[in-house]
Amino acid sequence: MDMKTNLDIWYSYERILKRYIIEGNQLHWLAVSLDVLFRRYRGITRNDNNSILVPHKWESMVNSPE
Repeated sequence: MDMKTNLDIWYSYERILKRYIIEGNQLHWLAVSLDVLFRRYRGITRNDNNSILVPHKWESMVNSPE
């Protein structure tokens, strides 16, 4: 993984931490951020009816207006 990708993932995670209360293991949430941004970089699409609900919610939080 290149440095730009690393920073994008970290900044996404930090942005969510500043705007939302996320409970539980923070490593889990960092991994969700990683998953969402990898999907974005790869252009993978998904159906809302599948089992990938948490990353979809995370992506919604990332894309919400400030």
